[in-house]
Parts: sequence; structure tokens; C-alpha cells
Amino acid sequence: MCGRGACALGGARYRSAVERRLHRGAKTACLHEATRTDVAATPSKCESVNVAFPGETLFSENFNVGPGQRFPVLRADGGENLELVDSRWGFAAFGKQGQYVINARSETVTEKPLFKKHLQNRCVLFLSGFYEWHQEGKGKQPYFIRTKDCGSPEDVMAIACLMDTNSKSDTCKSAFAVLTAESSPEFAWCHDRQPIILPSASAIFQWLLGPSFAACSDLLGSSSMLQWHKVHPKVGSIRNNGPECIEVYVEAKPSSQPKQSSLASWVSKKSRATTDSGLPKSSGTVGKDGLLEPPLKRPRAGAGSDAADAAAEELVQCPICGQRMAATEIERHANDCGDAGGSGKSTATFAQVELGCREQEVACPICSKLFPVSLAQRHANECADAAGV
Repeated sequence: MCGRGACALGGARYRSAVERRLHRGAKTACLHEATRTDVAATPSKCESVNVAFPGETLFSENFNVGPGQRFPVLRADGGENLELVDSRWGFAAFGKQGQYVINARSETVTEKPLFKKHLQNRCVLFLSGFYEWHQEGKGKQPYFIRTKDCGSPEDVMAIACLMDTNSKSDTCKSAFAVLTAESSPEFAWCHDRQPIILPSASAIFQWLLGPSFAACSDLLGSSSMLQWHKVHPKVGSIRNNGPECIEVYVEAKPSSQPKQSSLASWVSKKSRATTDSGLPKSSGTVGKDGLLEPPLKRPRAGAGSDAADAAAEELVQCPICGQRMAATEIERHANDCGDAGGSGKSTATFAQVELGCREQEVACPICSKLFPVSLAQRHANECADAAGV
């Protein structure tokens, strides 16, 4: 912490936002509990400050600033003039090529060899806000954090940093690291560290122009005036860099209807394909006594009614003796067969009967040839047409 930030402004808009922050002077309330008594003359400087920004035309907004990236920071040019200079986020780590130290603990910064020689090279990073991740459930939820006085997209917050003006990077002559402090009680729920925020122009000038690092020690407290909101998890990838990165993220509510497993879905489909009695659905009708009757097949015009009736009638199998017979006779036969003790069952109704799988052959009433039931009607019609019946 802090390891990722965002700036919604670029070019002249960014420089103007920095100048507005400097012009606020001592009227801006402090965002930490430290009391300053050694910078009474600073407000007069704040009213007339102008910031030089040589790279203004090349700088554009960046909604996902990360370690190793180049970003402008504000520094004193050796006098009281201020300028925004291009710098890399992260000091080069000792003996680790391509790795950077991006944060410096304010409690131990005067003791660490990497930082103590840069205590006089102080600079300020201006951002719209920074990101932090909080463990929630099985994953981490990112938050966008900014100060409460940043009420407009044109506002920026000031963060205290140290600068290495002799960076060995081939692409950038300087590097910076963000100073951090122990989180305030209000922010500790999210992370145990937070960047040191300079709450006013007086604090910024004290940090940049103070005679020594010790003279700035009262600025090293944590801020209790932070606000935050959830953002989309995609900010975790540095490649995602757009305004949507800092927008409020509303998680989609899970459906109250549990998703069916593939097996449950198959059972549901099978149940929809059967009748209440458990038999497969049929195109037949229910008779007066509640029993299923087989579908009627209508003969084509010109065909003999006897042949059509014979061809249309389907055979079913008795569940007791196995004999196959016409569907109109099966219930009476099954009851008789059950009463006779064919298999120990007392009765059998048509609801217990399965439709037969093997077709019986019937004779054509015109040419007397045998045909399966499913083909007899069509043949009888054709034979009648050919004979002129």
C-alpha cells in the first residue's frame, strides 16, 4: 500500500488541478491530527504560485497507474519555483533487475540505506485517488479511495513522496517512492497501511521547501478523512485503463432460482413427456371410464370402412398371460385373466398395459394380400382406387 492509483486528468487540466490545490492555502482544513506552527508565512506564497510543466502536451489521463510506470511529480527546482517532472514510480531494488520498491515506511525511512540519502529530495504525487484490495469471501474486492474534499472529477489529492534524482533507468532520469503510515482507525478495516496525504497548500510547501526532513515530521500522520467505493475487479489488470475503472461497481445479485443440474434437467424433461399415470404421452383420448383409448385413424375418401377399421386398430399385450389382442378387448381380457389366477394378480386395467411393439398383419379386402397394420390402410386405398371401387 499504496501500489496502484488513478488520474482522470491530463495535460493542461492536470496542471490546473495541481495549481488549484496549491492555491487553497491554509484555509483548507487539515486531514490529520498534526498541528502545524512553523509555516505561518506559507499562505502568501500559495496565492501566487505557478507550476511549470514541460511535458504538459505529452501527458494524458491514466486510470491505472502502477509500479514502473512514468508519472509527473511536483518538486522544487532548487529555489521556491515548482515544476512537474516526469519520474518512474519505484526505486530500483538492490541487485534485482526490473524490480522496484514503490513504498517507504515513514517510521523507518530515516534508517533504510535505500531511502535515507534521499530525505532532502522530497516531491508530491497528485492523483484522483488510489486503489486498495480487501479480502471478501474467497476473493479480493478492489476499492477506489480518495479524500473527502475531492468532490469533483477536477480535484486531485496530494501524496508525500521521496525522489531519487540519479536513477539508473535508461528511460527516466528520476524515480519516486510513496511514503506510507499506519492506517487510521476509519480505514484499518481495508488495509493496515495508507499513503501519507498532504491536506493543504501549507503542508505541500512545508514538505517541498522545509529545511530538513525532521522539520516535516508533523506531516507524517495518517488521514481520517477518506472516502471509498467498490470498483470493478478488472482494475487488477494494468491493461484495463479507462474511466470505467473508477466508476462505482454494483455486483450482480445471484438468481434466487438454483440452476438445475444436467441430471435434474433430464428428469424434468422426462416427467413432462409422461402422463399422470406414468405411461408415455399419446395422441389418444380418455374414455368415459377414465381409461386411455388408442388414437383413431381416419381412412381416406374412397376406402372401405371395414378395411380402415381393421388397419387402424392397434394390438396390445396382456400383462398377465402375454397374449396380444385388439385394444378394445384388452381390458375385459385382462380382468378375466386376472380373475382366473394367471399370475397371482387380482385385476389388470388398461392403465397397466403397455402398447405392443410388434404389428399384426391384416388382409386387404380387395386383393386379399397380407400387410402390416401400419401399411394396410394406405394399400387398401390405393388398391380401391386402382380397381375403381
